[in-house]
Amino acid sequence: MKSVRQPTRRLAWGCFGYYGRGPIVFVPEGCRLTGQKYRQLLIKHLSRSFSKCKRTKRNGVFMHDGAPPHRAKAVQTYLGNKNITLLSPWPPLSPDLNPIENVWSYIKKRLENCILANQAQLVAAVTRIWNEVPHSYFKKTCEQHASSCIVRPF
Repeated sequence: MKSVRQPTRRLAWGCFGYYGRGPIVFVPEGCRLTGQKYRQLLIKHLSRSFSKCKRTKRNGVFMHDGAPPHRAKAVQTYLGNKNITLLSPWPPLSPDLNPIENVWSYIKKRLENCILANQAQLVAAVTRIWNEVPHSYFKKTCEQHASSCIVRPF
């Protein structure tokens, strides 16, 4: 039997909170995520995602780690201008501190049994799994960490 090499990883951004989840957004293949590109992603997707994650008009809490694009002045200025409460940056891949890491682990575990031949199949599989994560999983994750909207790319 011929073995199939799994596609390389792909940067994605997702948002969830106690009351719901936003869409999963993929960074274009081969794109190096700079502060300006990350700011553009936030401009396009953050407001809509936040509205799906919370019950009130009050802003949720935005959380991302200390990756260089997250610390960029353009990103910090944008978040400040939008009056978005920002949790201090956390270390990357720290599930004990950042609830989205538990969701990425859940997705990666579900991907273990998938045979994916290319990036398009990877994106489709991750999107399907993201949309199939039970709402109760997001609620439980929030209860274990905080009941605010948590965001972090991987």
